[in-house]
Amino acid sequence: MTESESSSGLDLVASQNSYLTMWDRYQDLEARHIRGRIRDFGTIRYTNVKVESDGRYAFTVHLDRALPRTRAALENTGAVERLEIEAAAQIPSSVTDTAMSDREWLVASRAHKVRAWVGEPLGYDSVTETLRHAATLNDQHDPPPQGWLYLAHRGDQRRLDRREKAMQKLRTDGTHIPALPTLLEGGSWQQPARRQITRLSPSALNCFAPHGPTPAQREAVLTALNTPDVAIIQGPPGTGKTQVIAALVNQLGDLAEGGVVAGSTLLTSFQHAAVDHLVTRGWVFGLPPLKVDSRGRGSTVALDAWRIEAARAADLRLRERPAGRHLAA
Repeated sequence: MTESESSSGLDLVASQNSYLTMWDRYQDLEARHIRGRIRDFGTIRYTNVKVESDGRYAFTVHLDRALPRTRAALENTGAVERLEIEAAAQIPSSVTDTAMSDREWLVASRAHKVRAWVGEPLGYDSVTETLRHAATLNDQHDPPPQGWLYLAHRGDQRRLDRREKAMQKLRTDGTHIPALPTLLEGGSWQQPARRQITRLSPSALNCFAPHGPTPAQREAVLTALNTPDVAIIQGPPGTGKTQVIAALVNQLGDLAEGGVVAGSTLLTSFQHAAVDHLVTRGWVFGLPPLKVDSRGRGSTVALDAWRIEAARAADLRLRERPAGRHLAA
């Protein structure tokens, strides 16, 4: 992509009618909605918390001081949408400050680094005045002995923050795809000549065993392989998107054979469960992928399972051969 084409893409992004301008408006609207939910829920003071024998947390609260709709939601948790509550010694400004603009709220919440305890309310006992919670994060400390409960919104803030950073990168040409601003605005750019891939490799076809890919799945894989920039594959649950991803990963490995394969393909998802599902399906050359979480910590669970199974299979093969029996463990 030439420098003039890149500059033209950035000019499109800066336009008042651009896609990113609409993205900005959506960002502000979502921040306003989140703030409204936090405000409508209010805050609840708790004076004591203890860990019960089943690992649940019992907070001593006074719901008579809570907002009516909040009290009703906590007294009947099964009748409302799933709630997550944060517990902290002090109420953060992102909960109490109503004077800030939505953009200022995003900046202030980004600067607040204190991590609150997060749990899901299970029900309120009016006799003991306790609100029971189940912790929703595994690697968190116990909540403060006294403090405040309010609607959890750290996840919302992180999502908005990531979107904000992505928009800034697009505006400053900080992406790894120079043509991305142009593509987002519906523009076009001169693409280098590429050899078209017209067939799925045997390893890619094996991902659709035993029935093979549907015409839509085959088209999705080939379209992605022949797209020089960004390909979007959309489909409702149950249409075989995971098989398509596995086939793509395998064929990319086949195309890179003889070159550098390790670390050349990244699978990412908004949810851990989706990544875990892909880990079980995204094997290349019979080797499992390595999962890394948002803190850079790697998981070798799939690799360890593969190593144990490979050792067991090798041991069985050795036992089947007279000359190898003395080598079998």
